Amino acid sequence: MHRGWIKIHRKIMDSKYHFLNSNREATRYEAWIDLIMIANHEDKWWNGVMCERGEIVYAQDWYAKRWGWHKSKVRRWFRDLEKEGSLIKENLTKTTRITIVKYEDYQNNQTTSETQERHTHDTSMTNYRQQLKELKNYKEQQDTKGN
Repeated sequence: MHRGWIKIHRKIMDSKYHFLNSNREATRYEAWIDLIMIANHEDKWWNGVMCERGEIVYAQDWYAKRWGWHKSKVRRWFRDLEKEGSLIKENLTKTTRITIVKYEDYQNNQTTSETQERHTHDTSMTNYRQQLKELKNYKEQQDTKGN
């Protein structure tokens, strides 16, 4: 089992390598990653429905068109994901609410915050080391001038 995570910005969906831009059917893996990427990262109203963090509200036809699948394939796959405990599917009027069960495992805000703190610390240390290097060079130049 792999541990840890990588941060992928939603802009990756604009890449020419993303399945949406390649005129082909999405794999189940790509569709799973797509679900995680399009899920709400915060609570908000969507299509007239309150959609919480980790949820998506679209009609199953929308997923079928997006992934290049038949609607029955979407239904079967969602049913399989429900059976394994990866998502919860709730049929609403004219739409479907998908809840990604372990969304926080995939998109943990705390980890993002820790990454930002580490980046800030690393940047500060890099700047500090650069200043020390410049000071050392300055002192060496002064010593050379004095000799």
